[in-house]
Amino acid sequence: MSKNLDKKFILNTIKELYDFNSDTDFAKFLGIKPQTLSSWHSRNTFDTELLYAKCEEVSAEFLLTGDKKKLKRNQQNTLQYETVRKSVSISDDTRNTNSLTVLRESQENYSHTPRVVTVDKQGRDNVVLVPNKAAAGYLSGYGDTAFIQSLPTYNLPNINNGTFRMFQVAGDSMEPTIQNQSYVVGEWKENWSEDIKDGRVYIFVIQTDDYEGILVKRALNRIDKYGNILLKSDNRVYSTKNFIPSDIKEVWEVKLYLSFNIPDPSTIYDRMNDLEADIFQLKEQLKK
Repeated sequence: MSKNLDKKFILNTIKELYDFNSDTDFAKFLGIKPQTLSSWHSRNTFDTELLYAKCEEVSAEFLLTGDKKKLKRNQQNTLQYETVRKSVSISDDTRNTNSLTVLRESQENYSHTPRVVTVDKQGRDNVVLVPNKAAAGYLSGYGDTAFIQSLPTYNLPNINNGTFRMFQVAGDSMEPTIQNQSYVVGEWKENWSEDIKDGRVYIFVIQTDDYEGILVKRALNRIDKYGNILLKSDNRVYSTKNFIPSDIKEVWEVKLYLSFNIPDPSTIYDRMNDLEADIFQLKEQLKK
């Protein structure tokens, strides 16, 4: 695929998929003016969120990459309980009891598309930076076009053919791997059930009644098995966090790490020496 995403091709492919004979009909279907659609063609751009919402057969991955092999969404049952209801007889004694709370949303609700994507004059996706001072605003403004456009943007080498966002790290929970105040560039993950891999580092945008924040953590994906994701820190002082998919608003896989502080390897060696000495001392005590 070329470095520049051909959004005119994407628009025409969707138009063909829905069998519209004219741009006027296509624009009416999308709920926009024909002039807006014409502007999208001439500027090689479009509203990703609008297309994803209106074109229910089209996958977010096709909108972001233009790969025609991934044009259609992977349609699944809207709720797993539909399958349960067809195969299990529920008595009056158990109906409406807490024993039925095991029913969970299907994986279709774990598939997401970015709320806002910005591009440069050549139609290439910009890498938007979310610094620590803007993190609080991002939690409420990640779907706000004006807010995203107010953030600084960059073009980075070998960061292309996808949707990327850069976040500044706050805290030492991922040390020594990722240092406080450094930067991580994440690639958008659409299908959380399949795309979140155990042991890899991701950026999670979290919003619950009790907590909200942007977390950089290693993941243990147990969506299919238990309906949750465990977030682990490399710094063992910090405990593992547990979230369900509805708590998570965005997921970005870390592809690039930027730091202005090169760690001193002697610190790591000193820790290893201390650990070795402690183990030796324990062995000596066990011999007594």
